Amino acid sequence: MIRPWPLLVDHIRNVRGHSEDEKFSSALQGIEQLADFIARSSLRNALFGWTSMADLCIQQTDHAPPSVAYLRISAQSSGLIEFRYIDTHVERRQWTRTETPERAVHRLRTLLGPTSLGFRSQQFCCHPELRVCGLAIQTRTGPSRLQLANLRYAKGNEKLTRSPPDVCDALGFCFTLDRHGWSDLLISCDGGIVRCRISDVFSDPASELLKLCRGVLANEVVSIALYDEPGGHALSVTPDARQKHTMLLIIQEFPLCHGAHELTGDEKTIISIRVKRKQLLGLLMAELWKVGRFLLEPSFQKDRQQGFPTETLQALNEEWDAHETLGPSFLK
Repeated sequence: MIRPWPLLVDHIRNVRGHSEDEKFSSALQGIEQLADFIARSSLRNALFGWTSMADLCIQQTDHAPPSVAYLRISAQSSGLIEFRYIDTHVERRQWTRTETPERAVHRLRTLLGPTSLGFRSQQFCCHPELRVCGLAIQTRTGPSRLQLANLRYAKGNEKLTRSPPDVCDALGFCFTLDRHGWSDLLISCDGGIVRCRISDVFSDPASELLKLCRGVLANEVVSIALYDEPGGHALSVTPDARQKHTMLLIIQEFPLCHGAHELTGDEKTIISIRVKRKQLLGLLMAELWKVGRFLLEPSFQKDRQQGFPTETLQALNEEWDAHETLGPSFLK
């Protein structure tokens, strides 16, 4: 969640105080100084900040993160600081630079350009890197390119060259019900793979995934937790009021907890994409249907979790089949 800049400074200082790695702490100090620089300048009214674990994230609109493009500033174990502009979920297309801690504020000022410091208020800054990452503070002549891009993306209007695509269809799931209380959910997104290892001690993965499916079918906000030992992942879907056939899918990584983790806003976001409801529902339901069919075999049942929600799955499939816009189901 977006927080006031003084609180962000305190958070980073607290993380640095608990770090035992000298180089990592040095990088965090540079990020702390950068956050403090923003908090003490007029930039605090133009930039919106939030944290993801030890990372500082900056955006130029107050939309709920991470629904718009943002600049992620991360401390590295090498002692350097990485600046990465997240305007697409394809990592190789993201603008990125590394800096020493003492040059963190300089890098931010370079990205924002002299306009942000009041030296040129009548025109947009044209620093070469701005043409790559799109950062520019609002001037008297109107909103910046990033603000316009964020507003268009949030409203689902135009597909911009450097903003995330309106809909990602390069998405896949593979749900495996393993033996002895373990499961795996593999999520493939545009060439990258996220592995969610799931412990049945803390999670009922099939029932949780069915909750997510119901949220997609009903076009409602739903979040589920899939716990590992330790850590885990949260998967959430959020409706789009303007594009009702799509939803925002967000996958976040928990810290090293052992079950019952409450979302604080500090979780690390791994994937944030807009997807078609019909495709997402079909992908998830097909994986659950597959496992349900496998469990009809006595040999497959051995050493695997009992109580698979077969009846709930079938009932939801019937709802899907009769749904006016998402039906009919292809699972017969």
